Parts: sequence; structure tokens; C-alpha cells
Amino acid sequence: MRIAQESIERALFEYKPSVSTEKGVEQAAKIIEEWVERENEKNNIFTCELDINDYPNVTRGKVLRKDFLENMAEMTQCTVTIRGTFVEPGKKVPLGQKKIHLYIQGNTKTDVAHAYREIKKILDESALIYYTKGATMGYAGKTGKYNI
Repeated sequence: MRIAQESIERALFEYKPSVSTEKGVEQAAKIIEEWVERENEKNNIFTCELDINDYPNVTRGKVLRKDFLENMAEMTQCTVTIRGTFVEPGKKVPLGQKKIHLYIQGNTKTDVAHAYREIKKILDESALIYYTKGATMGYAGKTGKYNI
């Protein structure tokens, strides 16, 4: 409780009212993230985020499946969770939110780095297939169900 109160006081102290609301929310979110990071380090919990928002839907779908996340947890000894909100290309991220990403958490930096590399490899391979061979598979470049 004391730590939370100190963090809130720090956020209020560092918040500059002369900035826009958007900048203020960004600053507050940054302070909270830094605090969480420090607390995780104290407890030997290591984390990283892998942005998946801008990958094709087919590619995102592969890593968002429950069975994939469970398999990755067993293989890498890390917890992988989905966080954020999907933001369509060209649109702004809603105030106080982040684009959809995977939050990887483990007991060692090595485990987290291994999980990150494995997931990134799968994402990149799937995206490459989508963009190069997808046309012959029937879904690359199409945004709808029917051709006109």
C-alpha cells in the first residue's frame, strides 16, 4: 500500500499541468511502467513486450491462439499474455492504451529472450508466407470474401 501511495505521489509530482492531456496520460503511463519494471526486477521477474498489431490478421491469429500460448509457455518457461487493443492501420492509438502486443514474463532474462526470439521467428515466417505465397493460397492482399 505504501509503495502504491509513493508511486502516485511521484506521478503527481512529475506531472506537468502545462502539457496536453494526451502528454500527461503518456507521462503517467510511463511512470507506472517504470515502477512495475523496478518491482519486477526486485522480485527477479523479467518481462518484455512484442508488438503484433501491425502483422497481418492471419499471422496474428497464429500467435493469439490459446494452444499456441500454452505450448510456448511449456517450451520456454515463460508466461505469454495478450495485452492492448487492436488499432487499424492509419488510426491513432486510443488515449491511455497500447497497440495489441504479447507480454512475455519469465524468471530469467535468457528465458524471456528465448521466448521473444521464438515468437518473433514464427511471426516473421508466417508474414513472409502471407506476403509472398498468399496469392496462390487464396488470401494475400484480399480484404473481403469475394472477388469482383
